[in-house]
Amino acid sequence: MADPQRVLPKWVRPAIEFGPLLTFFVVQRSTERLGGLYWATVALMVTTSLAVLCSWFLERRVPPVPLITGVFVGILGGLTIYLESELFIKIKPTLVYGTFAAVLLGGLAFHQLFLRSVLGEALVMGEIGWRLLSVRLGLFCAALAASNEVFRRVLDTDTWTTVKTFGYASATMVFLIFQGSLIEAHAPKKGPDDAEPPATGA
Repeated sequence: MADPQRVLPKWVRPAIEFGPLLTFFVVQRSTERLGGLYWATVALMVTTSLAVLCSWFLERRVPPVPLITGVFVGILGGLTIYLESELFIKIKPTLVYGTFAAVLLGGLAFHQLFLRSVLGEALVMGEIGWRLLSVRLGLFCAALAASNEVFRRVLDTDTWTTVKTFGYASATMVFLIFQGSLIEAHAPKKGPDDAEPPATGA
């Protein structure tokens, strides 16, 4: 369980989340074996493991998304290295995003709001809001999975690595920004008793 008294510096969470991805990009550009993907995959596996360990050490918990991603990195990265085939690391985004889409949309089919379980401490919304956000995010993840299947087939390795590193992250940030109105619309409304008291003169 995370320590509620522990306040982490603002740079820690972005470093844990994006450090492995940026390392993958830099190493891929710096090496040649398997189009740069061999050692980049090794670096990704190492930095992802370190990120998970750091998350546990600093917060005494590992969020579900990095944990799921770490499992796929371990399995598919291991296959990439052992078989020296770029296929496995290139389908990782497909499988990760596809898994998220299946969990979110499949959960709705069984009346489960998995997104609320993950983000419930950060966002406060009614059930309708969580359902709408789950549908949107599920479809978005499905679109990213489908896009990766196209990109890995038609793009060269350098271009695919750029799209994987910066394209998917940018698309996700833009998507989340556009969900602001939905979150605001379904946030609990303040009643008269919740209004802040008027300021009084000295």
